[in-house]
Amino acid sequence: MLKTPQHREVFLWYSYTMNKVTSAGGIAVKNKKILLIRLESGMYAIPKGHLENDETESQTAIREVEEETGVKVEIKGYLGELTRLAVEDSGETVEKTIKVYKMQEIGVSDNDPDEDKIWTSIDDALSNMYFLEEKEFIQLHVGELR
Repeated sequence: MLKTPQHREVFLWYSYTMNKVTSAGGIAVKNKKILLIRLESGMYAIPKGHLENDETESQTAIREVEEETGVKVEIKGYLGELTRLAVEDSGETVEKTIKVYKMQEIGVSDNDPDEDKIWTSIDDALSNMYFLEEKEFIQLHVGELR
């Protein structure tokens, strides 16, 4: 992610001065394909969102995947976390830590999804991820997602 020492210094400076937020989401696996959301640009992202009220990170991940994709899921394991810069709805740039779970489809939601979903191969996903940090995260966990 950080290509040079100068990039690291800039990131560290920003990380000390900006607000930090935590999100949770997941990657469902089915028939050697993974579930992602397709952004308006056509690029892909991991379904995720902010914790609400007294939710745990795993409860948030399940709710967000269902809300964004229309797919009901259960957690099969914890993959890890990634951190990247993000712009909130307020316009504020924050340091976002995303907790990511491996998931399995268990049904279809009664509600319309908030985003377009795509079941895609890992190779296609890696070629089309919008966020570099999410691409690197998937690369790191390829063995667990196959």
